[in-house]
Amino acid sequence: MALECGFTSVIGAATGDALDAQLKAAIADGVVEGPRILASGLPIGI
Repeated sequence: MALECGFTSVIGAATGDALDAQLKAAIADGVVEGPRILASGLPIGI
């Protein structure tokens, strides 16, 4: 959907189970089509 709306890059927001990182890998492997993702990994907090 992001590509259809014209976004070529998105930034992850510390999703649970590292979903942003997993999606980034799936896009890189050609499994799914999507924008470039800057995955954030684990949230920073107390």
